[in-house]
Amino acid sequence: MAFDIDIAIVVCFLIINLAVGLYFGRGIKTIKQYAIGNRNFSTATITATIVATWIGGSDFALSLSETYRNGLWYVLAGMGYSLNLMVVAYFFSIKIPEFSNSLSVAEAMGNLYGKNIRIITAIASIASMLAVIALQIKVFSTVFSYFFNISSVYSTVISSVIVITYSVFGGIKAVTFTDIMQFITFGIIIPTFAIFIWKALGNQNLVYETINNPLFDYKNLIKYDSEKSYKYLSVFLCGLIPAINPTMFQRMLMAKSSLQIKKSFYFSSIICIFIYLSTCFIGFVLFSYNKTLNPEHLAFYIIDEHTILGVKSIVIIGILAMIMSTVDSWINTVSVIFSHDLCSPLGINKKHELLLSRIFALVIGVGAIILTLSYEHLLDLLFLSENFYIPIVTPPLMLAILGFRTTKKVIIKAMCCGLGTVIFWKIFIQHLIHVEAVIPGMVANFLSIFILHYVLKQPGGWLANKDKQEFIEVKKKSKISREKIKIYFNNFLEKVIKINIIDYCQSRIPMKNTIYIYFAIAVFLNILTVISIDGSRYSQYMYFVNTILVFNFFIATIFFCRGLWQKDFKEKYLGIIWYVSIFLSLVVISSFLVLLSKFSHVSLIVLTIHFA
Repeated sequence: MAFDIDIAIVVCFLIINLAVGLYFGRGIKTIKQYAIGNRNFSTATITATIVATWIGGSDFALSLSETYRNGLWYVLAGMGYSLNLMVVAYFFSIKIPEFSNSLSVAEAMGNLYGKNIRIITAIASIASMLAVIALQIKVFSTVFSYFFNISSVYSTVISSVIVITYSVFGGIKAVTFTDIMQFITFGIIIPTFAIFIWKALGNQNLVYETINNPLFDYKNLIKYDSEKSYKYLSVFLCGLIPAINPTMFQRMLMAKSSLQIKKSFYFSSIICIFIYLSTCFIGFVLFSYNKTLNPEHLAFYIIDEHTILGVKSIVIIGILAMIMSTVDSWINTVSVIFSHDLCSPLGINKKHELLLSRIFALVIGVGAIILTLSYEHLLDLLFLSENFYIPIVTPPLMLAILGFRTTKKVIIKAMCCGLGTVIFWKIFIQHLIHVEAVIPGMVANFLSIFILHYVLKQPGGWLANKDKQEFIEVKKKSKISREKIKIYFNNFLEKVIKINIIDYCQSRIPMKNTIYIYFAIAVFLNILTVISIDGSRYSQYMYFVNTILVFNFFIATIFFCRGLWQKDFKEKYLGIIWYVSIFLSLVVISSFLVLLSKFSHVSLIVLTIHFA
């Protein structure tokens, strides 16, 4: 039966996740290895784990329903949550190496302002992360219950045990490598599924009608008297608040240098925008197809009504990958903060930090399960927890990263002011204007820091940036790399005779990681050609085209995540895989899609880019 096949595929995916997590989590001996590894992760690996952590399963359902319900307003407003990764890349990455001796955001704050600030930051972080974990587990259990047709209690427990197990025993290495696998999974499935939905339901005439619908008419965005204009502008601005939550700060500490942080967050922002727009595109197509659907159940509607044998399980896997990649990261971070930043300052035996981290990872997982089973609606709890972290910790942390220093008493008073503003806003103001207390709390915290610092004439202030020399050195290295590339091309035709094809290809691979990134992007362009294929021809060759698409995305993602390859394998076979992939994706697949699209203008442009 089809249902049995789908179940087998999903179960295999979950077992593989568990096995990969436990395998790569072996050999963890210290709390540092458990928290941030040995800082030997490649840029591609860190980028993939940032994306996998940032995009959760709830984001998929939310983007679908909100695009369907609010149209272009939400699409543009939601972009802020992806663009803030770019804000981190350009404005905060340069100063992070200053905190490289820390294992967490709480320790970084403690090193600057003392034990009390460290404990406050740890408590705020734990409160924030518990609700995030519970929310993701709630979505996880809902999908699990729907797919396996079991009670919500059993689905919650079973789905949670898988993630908690490798998070408890594996540490950051297990989390990182499972994040990579999960990123590859939903990075392939979501864009492919968007194209599948377009080909199954899309219609150009309906799209033109939808564009003129008030929800998707861009002209309505510039009406300043519109209530939605102010509402979604505030959503966009909230989204732009830099992603310096405990988990993202941990990702920064995993990097080798500020340049690697900048590249990782920059690429992550672009990828998140692509996946976000792919999800919104599905919501847009569904709105064009049928405007009477229930926005809250769009994901299940798609799975039930518009998937075929085997596709149902693949879509479920994509959603599960999003959820698991977020949950495991937050469990790892919160367990480290508990043992290292809450227990240690309180005098609990430091020798047992690793054991305490693992025990608390289990406890927080169980606590999240209980919270999931106890609450039907976790969004209010999520907003409440964010109101305790962002207005309290984010302002002094942002200023510290940017180079502003003050004293402990200023920070404590500012944190209290931020918390007090949140409480006052929620009790007396929020029910009147329906604006969350996050922004007012942050503003109050920022103003308190500056006013108290300068009025009380505290030591510190803005410090000079000492890290720019690193970027100067990088520019010099880039110049040397360009000279090496020139030499490479000048000697390209030498030593061709009597050469082993594998060794020859290996000796001619690009040395710069960016080339592999550009190649992956070029491969992704084949999506445009598939979209240009006529619907009837797509239906005729649907299985074949979808197989090509999956293979196409597979090539793109393996080169994007090249840092994940085993060293011995990469040193021997990267060259032959590189050239075979170029031939298959940029020549064979691209040319075939041109023929299938009957030489559409888009396909010819893509083919020209590939041959350029």
